[in-house]
Amino acid sequence: VQGRNATVIRAQSAAIDLIEIDQPGVRIGRKGRGFTLRGATGGGSAGINVDAANVRIEGNRITANNQGINADTGEKIQIRHNDVDDNMAIGIACYGCERGMIQDNRVYSNNLAGIHVGLGADRAQIRRNLVRDNGHRGISADEFSLQIVVRDNAVYRNGYAISDGGIELQDVAGATVQGNISTDNYSYGIIAVQFEPGTLTMRHNLVTAANVDAFRLVSLQAARLENNTAMQALSDGFEMTGSANFASLKNNNSIGSGSCGIRNSTALPLAYGKHFFSGNGLTVCGGGGYGNTSEAARLNKTNVNQARNL
Repeated sequence: VQGRNATVIRAQSAAIDLIEIDQPGVRIGRKGRGFTLRGATGGGSAGINVDAANVRIEGNRITANNQGINADTGEKIQIRHNDVDDNMAIGIACYGCERGMIQDNRVYSNNLAGIHVGLGADRAQIRRNLVRDNGHRGISADEFSLQIVVRDNAVYRNGYAISDGGIELQDVAGATVQGNISTDNYSYGIIAVQFEPGTLTMRHNLVTAANVDAFRLVSLQAARLENNTAMQALSDGFEMTGSANFASLKNNNSIGSGSCGIRNSTALPLAYGKHFFSGNGLTVCGGGGYGNTSEAARLNKTNVNQARNL
């Protein structure tokens, strides 16, 4: 093995974790001087399993295990500059890792999700990771984690095993999703489901070539959706459904979506601002209401004119 992963550590038994960390302050690897960890393939095992605080995992390759990195408990865990690939389950899973940082990793070709944070991962940050070609969703968060940050990640070609999407947040009590690029994932580009009032901010994200909707938002209350771009979605650029409502919906762009630029399938009016539409099937669809039918008709006509002028 070349370069930073020159030392290979193999599991003596497939049924146990390759490295188990249960004491705080442990560091595994350094940027440019890590290890290759492989062979923990038994059910429930992982290349690295963490049950302690202030642990740093950096500069390693974790490959060909059941799960790559699993953090069950412990605040301020840092997972940086690792390659996590070709594991049988999730690449990086973080539960109970309050204020954890998952940053600058390459997470690819894992059979399930690339990166997942769950119950107790309050204020965890997922930043600047390259997440590609994983069998389920690229990045996911659920189980009422509080104030998650998903920022500046590149997420593509995920979800091939079950037609899953790029980034998925569900039942999360607060999140900022900003500056991510999601492209060519097998379902939605970015989907958010069931947030508490005013807790989702989604801005400056780019979604291209989604196989369903680029952005799908389900039962959100007073969320902010600003300065996002959807391009070449097979269905809608932006779809709002359930009981979704927005404090701010402005300056978003939908270009070349197969169906609608914005589809409002809720029973609530949306606070629309200025947007740019071009080359979509229709600009505004659904029964929630852009305000009135004449306004929707005018925007649909504008959408056609913009497409002709490209």
